[in-house]
Amino acid sequence: MLSKSDIDLACRSLQFAGKLNGWSQTEIDLAIMSAARDKTMPRDGRAEAHLRHYLLGSGLPKTFGAHLLINEDPGVRARLTSSISATLANNLDPVTGRVNPSIRGKVWLRQQPMDFRNRDWLFAIGSFLMEWEFVNEFVGQTGLPIVTVRVHGQNEYQWHPDAPRRTQCVHQAAERLQKPQAGFTAARNYMMVASPALLYLPKPNPRGKINIGFPGIQDAIPQ
Repeated sequence: MLSKSDIDLACRSLQFAGKLNGWSQTEIDLAIMSAARDKTMPRDGRAEAHLRHYLLGSGLPKTFGAHLLINEDPGVRARLTSSISATLANNLDPVTGRVNPSIRGKVWLRQQPMDFRNRDWLFAIGSFLMEWEFVNEFVGQTGLPIVTVRVHGQNEYQWHPDAPRRTQCVHQAAERLQKPQAGFTAARNYMMVASPALLYLPKPNPRGKINIGFPGIQDAIPQ
């Protein structure tokens, strides 16, 4: 992982080279974004597509299936499973043991501490707010109780030029591209939307203990 000083040096080098070659500030900023893309984002992946959508400047929402995020990133799946299961365990009827049917919640997928394990998803959506609500509970083929929840979410694709992070100079370049020089398209923030998916979880007991060892129960499907 590059340090902040390394990234700052790369930005300064591109600034210097661009000025020597007579580039406009917008051309320099585009070069910084291209370098960041090539260094951090898998080629033709989601992160690159999300960056391209930002730079094209339509501002239209970009939708992806929540089931893809959950199934492709084990860190996200683990975070959702842990958080939702803990809430379910605290909302069981003391007599029947059934889940409160009105239960719902929110889970922030975080960069600090890191919830993501899939690099492409991390750079595509960054921190992301997921919402969920209880759908039903049933006994699975293994004889163990399973809870179904509906998961979806949205968050704004944006950069944070004022935040003191390692990649601050990249965020500053991205933000400047919202007000480019004449002849260039202005970049625009947009909403990222995770369309609903059904997530099947082992039903926790009142102490929050769950058994996640039997196959298939954590696979999310589009709704």
